[in-house]
Amino acid sequence: MEASGFRPGVDVERDPAPNLPADQGLASLGLLMQLGGSIFLALNLLIAIMTMMAPGGRGSATFWLFAIGAAGAIRSGLHRAAGTTLAYSSAGGAALRAMKAYLIAAGLQTVFTLWALHELGMRGVTLTFAGALAAWPLTLLVVTLRPRIRAVLDDALPVGPDFGLEGTGVLMALLGVIGVACGAFMTLLLMQVKGMVGTANGFIMILVCIALTVRSVLHAQAGVRGVTDPGSDRFHIAATRYASVAVVTSIVAGAAMFIMMVQATLHPVGIITIAILVWMLLVWPLALKRFFAERSFAAVMAGDGQPVAFRRAPDAGMTALGWLLLAIAVQGLGFSIPVLLAGGPDSVTAEMMNGLMPMSFQAPTADKTGFHLQIAVSILELWAALELVAMTPRWKSATLAYGLAGIAVTLYTSIPMLKNLDELRGMSRGLGGGGLPLPYLQIIGPIAIALAVPVGAILLALRKNAVSAAG
Repeated sequence: MEASGFRPGVDVERDPAPNLPADQGLASLGLLMQLGGSIFLALNLLIAIMTMMAPGGRGSATFWLFAIGAAGAIRSGLHRAAGTTLAYSSAGGAALRAMKAYLIAAGLQTVFTLWALHELGMRGVTLTFAGALAAWPLTLLVVTLRPRIRAVLDDALPVGPDFGLEGTGVLMALLGVIGVACGAFMTLLLMQVKGMVGTANGFIMILVCIALTVRSVLHAQAGVRGVTDPGSDRFHIAATRYASVAVVTSIVAGAAMFIMMVQATLHPVGIITIAILVWMLLVWPLALKRFFAERSFAAVMAGDGQPVAFRRAPDAGMTALGWLLLAIAVQGLGFSIPVLLAGGPDSVTAEMMNGLMPMSFQAPTADKTGFHLQIAVSILELWAALELVAMTPRWKSATLAYGLAGIAVTLYTSIPMLKNLDELRGMSRGLGGGGLPLPYLQIIGPIAIALAVPVGAILLALRKNAVSAAG
């Protein structure tokens, strides 16, 4: 057992709160950090590579853009490493050391990026970038300063009686539903574009989107199985099936994109881009596959060679939901608060950052009232996240308050889109969409994606086994 670094069982002295798991839900945080770090690592590498290989890419502007991408890649790599250590800690104190390394790198990268933006003459967006870059590392810094969290980080992470499976099921269910919404939206949208089905490349793109949607359906199914029956072999089988299918679909998607590129023009940037996209698709299923393998090994080691009986987690996996909501809320506030300080949603800064609002799973809006309401929802989401992470007696009421507010504000901000239905219908005729389906997809798709998190949070909070386990 010493080799794996996991300590089975609940440390009563370390974890006096009756509704908290032994690892404080940090394994779920680790999975999320591994996923987020990997995605941003890939994006930053893409920025750096494309900057250097762009035609006429010389001069100080190219240097600073490359440096921004390279610095972001280093930060994201350490973010991924910290998450990996949290999810699969191998030695006492390794998680705390990895977290410190990331926090130091994040601070240096934030300062450097702001300096680079100043050198590029982009002084008007420095406040916005400062908030977006500093929000998450500052949150993690506050988290690591909490005595209970720091005590867990300073040792090999303990494994609770559920081996972290309930929290993983919660993440898989919610992220899977988001994936299904995104995949279905993109598939239907492509099918409405004129000439897309009739061409070989268009048909391949649609097939790729369908395959990725099916992959998300399996992801969501496995998550629902983990939420409703986390101790059964069926959850492990469903998760393993998803991981295997996801790996295959990632490779197939990459091969399809390569075929389309060969038919057009073969360029090194295109090859690198495809490789990075395939890696992004592989990150999550491979992380889950390793997580389940290590937790199965920990279960066997805890029983002296025989798997120990599964017992419900005291939090019913809800701390995992808390960490997810915390990441989304902090990211949303990191974007929106600087926009508010820069003059509100009518400013140029707001217009630019509205394109990034989907990263916080909120529908873009140029309406000042809707923008303020979205900030209020993010604050409620932050409150719910903090209550869930600590599993206080208010966790359920806070989660329901956030969920209901999120649904109401999403529907409110969609009203202007509904009023512009005629204009969208005209745009769809130009794309060959037939005049009716495409505008509805343009409206319903973003709304469905934005509703996934608040609706999912409500359903998770109201499920019977969550109430019975977490009180």
